[in-house]
Amino acid sequence: MKKILVVLIIGLIMITGSCQKEVRVEKSEFKLVNGIFMHKDKQFTGVVYENYTDGTLKSEWTLLNGIEHGPSTSFYSNGKTDEKITWKDGEKDGPYEKFYNNGQLEVKAQHIFNEKDGYFETFYKDGKPWRKGYYDNGLLEGTIEEYYQNGNMKISITWSDNKKEGPFQEFYENGQIKQKGNVINQRSEGKGFGWYENGQMSFEESYKKGKLDGKLIWWHKNGQVDRESTYKNGKCISGDC
Repeated sequence: MKKILVVLIIGLIMITGSCQKEVRVEKSEFKLVNGIFMHKDKQFTGVVYENYTDGTLKSEWTLLNGIEHGPSTSFYSNGKTDEKITWKDGEKDGPYEKFYNNGQLEVKAQHIFNEKDGYFETFYKDGKPWRKGYYDNGLLEGTIEEYYQNGNMKISITWSDNKKEGPFQEFYENGQIKQKGNVINQRSEGKGFGWYENGQMSFEESYKKGKLDGKLIWWHKNGQVDRESTYKNGKCISGDC
């Protein structure tokens, strides 16, 4: 009998909880006090919403004790989703999505403690990939790739602490490589090469601590040499200076 009673009580609690309505209050009814949403002089827990002048939903977000905590969503005037953010204790923390007004995903990323962190992707309005890479505590880190709208790669650059650091490659829209080189301490370093869109090499150069240093050769589109020079510490010392 006692077991039956316990089961009935648990069932009643579950039914009561499921019947509770979500508390929703319009934004204009709040006062913002030291970053806390206050409703009738109390820290509010529930959903805050805002409408466009025509009454359609503009945005809604979840509060816990007056602070953003949980999902928030904003909408375009056509009713399609604009942005989705996950909050934790007043900071962006979790999945993030941004959309075009046609409903197509524009940005997909992740936040940790209010900073972009982890893998991200951006897209063109037709859904094709645009840019992808990684953030580490809000800073670009590792290889960042960008694409043309036809799907071919446009550029590939290595980043460290939000600074270009390492090898890079750039391409023409037809997929032909345009140039490649290397960056150290945000300065060009070592050999650099360039090509015309037809695949013919356009230049070969050498850098040392960001300054031209060594032999440089430039070619015409037909493959004939245009000029040759030798540089030292950024200054031309021989050849076609």
